[in-house]
Amino acid sequence: MLKLYAAPWIGEFGWELFGWQGFLRWFAQQFDKVIVYGRPNHRLLYEDFADYYIDYIPTGKNPNMWMNDDRPIPSPLRNPSDVFLIPQQLTLMPNAPQQNFVELGEKRDDIGYDIVYHARHIDKYGSGYINFPAEKWMELLAHYKDRRIACVGTKDGALYAGGEDLRGVSLECLANIMRNGRVLVGPSSGPMHFGALCSIPTVVWSGYARSASRYLKDWNPFDVPVKMISAEGDPWGNRKEWQPKVEQIIEAIDTI
Repeated sequence: MLKLYAAPWIGEFGWELFGWQGFLRWFAQQFDKVIVYGRPNHRLLYEDFADYYIDYIPTGKNPNMWMNDDRPIPSPLRNPSDVFLIPQQLTLMPNAPQQNFVELGEKRDDIGYDIVYHARHIDKYGSGYINFPAEKWMELLAHYKDRRIACVGTKDGALYAGGEDLRGVSLECLANIMRNGRVLVGPSSGPMHFGALCSIPTVVWSGYARSASRYLKDWNPFDVPVKMISAEGDPWGNRKEWQPKVEQIIEAIDTI
């Protein structure tokens, strides 16, 4: 019996979605048993192909780009035919040549928000410039005061600016919210990438040029409609000063 043990992904959520779990789903097909280690609340990403999911809680360090130097888990191998795969072994990551994706969330009649928004509100590694100002969020949401609005994200990583506060729900619940939403709105972040796997039309913005290709094509396996708002000129040079205008976001929401 061939067994695959997959070490935990410790880095950023977006890279886990499109640089690890899809590859692992494809790679796991050749094994009789699949054991995956991962964050307790990320079980949804692996449960369709993993026979066993073992909770792993990182040491608490902030992830950089797509992984960090969190303590390794001891090798669980018992037989020569078993494989212990860790993300650091894959030199092609995060651009794995083969990945299998599944749509997340289920269509339901009892869930349906007009606008689902993620108001990123963290400053890890000095990235607070990505956050959209609170007063701009309130101005934006005031324009849709008669619509059904949901705020998503983590309690400590997302700002609440109005609507139904659904921060902190499970990943499975978040997938259902997004799968049944009309549009997902927010600056580039892990939850915004998660929306691509839930097939929710997306309005997203970023001052970083490479983000556009990820949302529009590279990290959009189900061809979800996307309105990308980007900085003009040199997007890398002015990324710390640039923010979209509220009017631009409203136009994108209304026309997607």
